[in-house]
Order: sequence, then C-alpha cells, then structure tokens
Amino acid sequence: MWRVAIFGCLLAGSQLSGQTELTYIRDGGEWIESGVTELPLRGASRVRVEGLGRMSVRTGSSRNVQLRVRRRVTAEDEATARRLLAAPAAHAGYAANQLSISSTGGFSGAEIELLVPAGVRHAEIVNTWGDVLARDLALDLTVYGGGGRVEADQIRGAAWIRSAGGRVRLGTLTGHVQVTTGSGAVYASALHGTAVLETGAGEIFVERAGADLRAATGGGNVRVLRAAGAVHAKTLGGVIRVDEAGGGVWADNGGGATLVGSARGVHCESASGSIRVAGVLGQILASTGVGSIVAELTGSNGAPQSVLATSDGDITVMIPSNLAVTVQALNELGRLGTIVTEFPEIRVQTAWATKRTVAAGALNGGGPLLKVAAANGTIFLKRQR
Repeated sequence: MWRVAIFGCLLAGSQLSGQTELTYIRDGGEWIESGVTELPLRGASRVRVEGLGRMSVRTGSSRNVQLRVRRRVTAEDEATARRLLAAPAAHAGYAANQLSISSTGGFSGAEIELLVPAGVRHAEIVNTWGDVLARDLALDLTVYGGGGRVEADQIRGAAWIRSAGGRVRLGTLTGHVQVTTGSGAVYASALHGTAVLETGAGEIFVERAGADLRAATGGGNVRVLRAAGAVHAKTLGGVIRVDEAGGGVWADNGGGATLVGSARGVHCESASGSIRVAGVLGQILASTGVGSIVAELTGSNGAPQSVLATSDGDITVMIPSNLAVTVQALNELGRLGTIVTEFPEIRVQTAWATKRTVAAGALNGGGPLLKVAAANGTIFLKRQR
C-alpha cells in the first residue's frame, strides 16, 4: 500500500493535488486548524475513512476525493498551536481498488468531512466515537459507529449501519437498509428498498417503507405508518402499531398493546397486552396471555381459518353482514353464558358440568373457519355497522 501523511508532515513530493494552506483561528482559549486536501481516485471505486470525532460524507464537485479536517487544541498562541498540531491529522493509502484514509488526530472537537466524486461506488465510514452524517450519495454506504448519532439521507444505494449505541435517523434511502445499534432510537422517513432495523433498547419509527420491513427492539415502541410490503415487528416491551401494510403483519410483543390498522393477513402474539386489528384482508391469528382482543373482519382472501385466543380477557369480533364465515367459539373458566352474539345463526350452548360455553354457526352459507377462545372474560360476536 502506498501511503502519505496529510497535514502535519504535509505533502511535499506526495504527488497529491490541490492542498490549501492551513489556517489557524482563535476560538476563546483554543485554536482551530483547518485544511483541505484533494486525493485522486487512481482507479479506486471504494473509499474508506476511519477516525474519531464528528465525521460527514457527501458528494463533491471535484473529480478527486476532497478531505476537509478541522482540529482544535488549547494553546496560548498560534505558534504553540502549530507545534501541538505538528503530527499528521490523517494518513491516506491505496490498495487494490480502495482509497483508505485514517485519522490519527484524537484531539477534542476533531471534525472530518469527506467529499466523494461520482466514480466512487462504495463509501465506508468507521468512527470510534462521534457523530456520523451522510447525505446526497449515489453509492452503497457502510457505517461502523462506536457511539454518537448516525444520520443518512438521500442515499441512492444500499446502506449498512452498525453502531455500539446512539440514535439512528434515516431520511430517503433507495436501496436495501440494515441498521443494528446497541441502544438508541431508530427513525426512518422513506425507505424504498427492503429494510432490517434493530436496536437493543429504544423505539423504532418508520413513516414509509416501500418493501418488506423487519423492526425489532429489546425494549421500546415500534410504529410503522405505511409499508408497501410485509411487516415483521418485535419488542420485548412496548407498543407495536402498524397503520397500513401492503403485505402481512407479524407482531411479537413481550408486553404491551398491539394495533394493526390495515394488512393482508395478521399474526400477533403477545405475552401480556391487548390486541386490536382492523381492515385486515385474509387470515388473522392473534393470541395474548393477558389482555383483550378486538378484531374487525374484512374478508377471508382464501384464508383457511382465523384464530383469536386470550387466557385472561375479553374478545370482541365485528363481522360484516355479507361475510361468508363459519364461527366456533369457546369460553371457559369464566362466568356462565359469556358468549354474546348478534347473529341468530350462531347458537350458544352452556355445559353446566364443565362450566364451558360454546357457540357455533355458519353465516351466509358458511366459509373459512373463525375460532375464538377466551377465559375469564366475555366473547362478543357483533354485526359490523
């Protein structure tokens, strides 16, 4: 690998172009060193930058990679600041098809800005500690963050983001997205490709997903406003809410409410928490250990059967008058006669010896099977108004 020091040892004989003069500006008791270096790609299609402090990357207007570095140091005068900052701010090197830049600064308040030309196909950012900001890039992006927030917007390619901890905010991204953070919230505005969003602790909020979405948190809410594909959501404790999904919704909740507004099939499981589904076309599978279930049926969509079950709570099912469905309901361990139906076709019977109440009937000639099972609560079979 051919390497060169940037700033500090400077670039004499390095064959690099366009270095500006270093400038020093006093800021209270500190001095700020600023400089810009241009690095030719030399056929490289990948750029990797590693450092410590605030780092940003975006598309530049030059044919070369532009590196802008700002460093701070506490010093009485400019001469002292220059001496303290004599060590190189970064090193650059070429190997195979990659240009690698490594920051050796470590000074408080260090800032690195990378401007990449159109020839770059992949940018990799490695930040030991500090914020990472990436925007307006027509390439694939990889970010490794040690801590601090990560923001990415207008990325016309795939993005892989891994952080030890910190908030992740995504704007508009066109390719596949995969985010993993040890802790911190994940926010996304417009994801056009498939996406996997994971955090050890923190909420996940997605405004729009253009394809299948997976969102999982160790503790916190999961909220999806609109997804064109399927949604897989998981939390160990919090609210799961999916307002609209073009595909099916799978929700796994360790403790908290689950709400699905519209989907093509739903599979909800909760250890403890209420479940509400509405506008679902297709199969509904919903179960909770403790909590109520409310389901508004729309249509079967060829689903063989749907199942609603709670071990402790009420179940309310709202059925359209014209829906062809066969209903089987069971209520046990609760008060006698705790199945209430608005359909005369569904007959309720009580087994006094076993303290079980059952109901069954075919609506509109019968159709896919709907099974409802509850305990310590009431089952309501209502006509959808």
